[in-house]
Amino acid sequence: MEITDLKKLEKLPYFTKNALRSLVEESDNTLNQSVKRFLAVNKIFKIKNGVYVTERFYLENKSNGKYLEYLSFVLKPNSYLSIDYVLSKFNVITDATYGFYSMTTNGTIKYKNVFGSYSYKNIKNELFTGFKEEYFLNNKYYIATKAKALFDYLYLRQSIINLDSNNLIEDLRLNLASFAKADINEFTGYSKLLKKDNSKIVSIVKKIENEYVNI
Repeated sequence: MEITDLKKLEKLPYFTKNALRSLVEESDNTLNQSVKRFLAVNKIFKIKNGVYVTERFYLENKSNGKYLEYLSFVLKPNSYLSIDYVLSKFNVITDATYGFYSMTTNGTIKYKNVFGSYSYKNIKNELFTGFKEEYFLNNKYYIATKAKALFDYLYLRQSIINLDSNNLIEDLRLNLASFAKADINEFTGYSKLLKKDNSKIVSIVKKIENEYVNI
């Protein structure tokens, strides 16, 4: 395989080894050697094992926020962006956030590539909701509403949250100024999806709701 063969893939946000295999007839060993050679000279970049992007597409989109978000879905299709990434995007948390954080029902995992760090946290099937569709070049991916991102954030941290706090919102350094009443109603609604053995997160949600009224 020659570098010129990659031109046929330059408009794709990503491609797989099967796409390369469809361009030329090569044995698996020869194809793997071609991939290594292209990677070594930065003619392609690895998104994850077996998934790549051409140099041209990379250079044209490496700073495109929509593309970087979409890659979270390419890495793990059964996922949606949430927690730190979404809360930082809406200025709900002010601490510096690096990388992309998503929720999935398929276990915890982390990927690192030329685009950044992509972390995935596990969530129960009944809580795999509260996200909306976004698109990059007609390619769909999912991102949580700020209400669901806050719920996910608290759900994952519930074991270290002190319910005896006099001001939980302040202690957690949450900025809920952008939350309307509808957002709070959505936020509290997710606790109703939980079973009775999740009493602590229910209490946390209720405490946040009560404190919000006094903001």
